[in-house]
Amino acid sequence: MDISYEYTVDTPDVKGMGGAVYVQLSERVSIQTIDHSQKKRGEITDFIETIYPDSSNIEFYFYRQPFVKKIEPTSGLATGGTVLSITGGWFMQKPEYGVYPFCKIGGSIIRAKYVQSNRILCVTPPSSDILTPSSVAVSLNGVDFHDTGFTFSYYEKPVIIDIQPRSGSVEGGTEIWLKGTKFSNITHGMKTVRCRFRQIMEVNATTD
Repeated sequence: MDISYEYTVDTPDVKGMGGAVYVQLSERVSIQTIDHSQKKRGEITDFIETIYPDSSNIEFYFYRQPFVKKIEPTSGLATGGTVLSITGGWFMQKPEYGVYPFCKIGGSIIRAKYVQSNRILCVTPPSSDILTPSSVAVSLNGVDFHDTGFTFSYYEKPVIIDIQPRSGSVEGGTEIWLKGTKFSNITHGMKTVRCRFRQIMEVNATTD
């Protein structure tokens, strides 16, 4: 039998602080009065609540809802695999109560890696939605997600066809023009595309 109930937290040991409590099932039976002089049923005046003692061996864990102050980076490849760092507070991981951090990017739910109480890591899934930013939400049970107010944007991998000029001073300062396809303007305030230069190790040829 599948039973679901709404619950409220008003006891001093869990309100605002979190923690484990026992779960007990109960049944509320209404009491109705009968006016014998008028032979009419009266209004519902009270409830009798019967608690089943055998159900008290189940625990439910209350936690504080995490909050988020920063995510980085704010964009990544549409193929996925970008490590998204989420910084905030009240993150936790308690396997005995099924408490694990989760991220939700757009419509995709990802199990996050717990680093410490103010930081978790998520690896972005692939996405074909490169036109609009995806909302980012977090959860500690994989069900109740909290919108962080931040977004993550996907872009396709750029293809470089040519650069001009092909050389410059070792002192730097040369302006380079890149020619190619699939460049994106999803940079969240950045005015330029970031480039990374790495040195090519030369292979010394020898002759006999």
